[in-house]
Amino acid sequence: MDALLARITKNPTEEVRVSLTSYRGYDLVDIRVFFQDEQGEWRPTKRGVSLSIDSVAELREAIVKAEEMLNELPATRKSAGKSRGKKTAE
Repeated sequence: MDALLARITKNPTEEVRVSLTSYRGYDLVDIRVFFQDEQGEWRPTKRGVSLSIDSVAELREAIVKAEEMLNELPATRKSAGKSRGKKTAE
């Protein structure tokens, strides 16, 4: 069950990928940083986390809370990170 759900540009040589994957019979959500090597190939790093699919609801709640808190920040603080990442769906 490997499925790439999203690619989020971190900088010109790194991106965060969100995937559904299986490991030893367990279905997981994997959120991992990938880097581009000298040949232009994307490679996974150790920086990331794999969560059981049972954790997806909790993760979604945490992201919603983070978004709500970010929306309460002054506009000058919000715009500082706005250009950092660009999400592309697969």
